[in-house]
Amino acid sequence: LPATQTYVEGGMMDFPMVACSNSRTLSFKNLCGVIKIHATKPNTNISRITISTNTVLNGRMKVTSTSSPNCPTAYREGNSTITLVCTTPQSINNGRDFYIYLPADGGAASFSAFEISLYTDDNRVCTKRARNSITVSRSRITTINLSDSDLGFDEITGEGAPSDAINGRFTINNQG
Repeated sequence: LPATQTYVEGGMMDFPMVACSNSRTLSFKNLCGVIKIHATKPNTNISRITISTNTVLNGRMKVTSTSSPNCPTAYREGNSTITLVCTTPQSINNGRDFYIYLPADGGAASFSAFEISLYTDDNRVCTKRARNSITVSRSRITTINLSDSDLGFDEITGEGAPSDAINGRFTINNQG
């Protein structure tokens, strides 16, 4: 499973599936469920979103068959953060949906620690932590609504900034 997914308006791409068979007939099954984040905030453009949990979310996988062939189980080796990148920042002025797929081993996964960080194109971040466990079910969408009053963005400085970030705003002239 990739650590980075790319925003697609109204959906997602590269949704992982698996098929196991002893014949020439393949019946593909989804490995993941989907988190749909609906975010609304005037004058705000989202450039990326991260989801961090207490469970490995990405990396190399080994898929095994369980007693129910409709519920594959995956064992992962990776880390516990997924990033959705918006190649063009997306306005959430009138609300926008962001879809991120997460593994749902054996049909469902319950995350006792669940954190969403929304990053803007003007170097601000809003981080929300779930008060209760979040369950993601295979082939299902779990919706999280974040309204204007839920989203308080702070400027990214110091340790919250990427390691190669410049401290402050800057411009590049026509000569580069």
